[in-house]
Amino acid sequence: PYAETKRVRVDPSLGQQATTVWEAIAEYESLDRKERYSLVHCRMVTLRTHQLRAHMQHLGHPLVGDKLYGDDSVPDFCPRLFMHKLRIGFFNMQGQACLESCSLQSSPDLWRALGKLRKVGGMAMMGCGAPGL
Repeated sequence: PYAETKRVRVDPSLGQQATTVWEAIAEYESLDRKERYSLVHCRMVTLRTHQLRAHMQHLGHPLVGDKLYGDDSVPDFCPRLFMHKLRIGFFNMQGQACLESCSLQSSPDLWRALGKLRKVGGMAMMGCGAPGL
């Protein structure tokens, strides 16, 4: 139960419906070639507690640095949970639609983390501007 573990889980029979659309946009590997990582763009159609973290863990790909839904290890290249909100839309108190954007480059710690990995596939190889060796 959430009250005890502070974790949610994917449970089609008991859980609330939650939808996340995802696409892998770049592939990376550690310099020693022991670990592989994907840079993933996710769009949450619903907004549930820990939705993205629970869905990625359920798929077998927990977020880098996620001590709650992944394992306890945090890789040396990344200083924190590798999750960044690119864009958020909402209605303000006056009922006006608002859209705010914030590129990954505006999170220098995460941008530097990608720069410590080797690009091996995806759009990163086609000049999308994502860093990497």
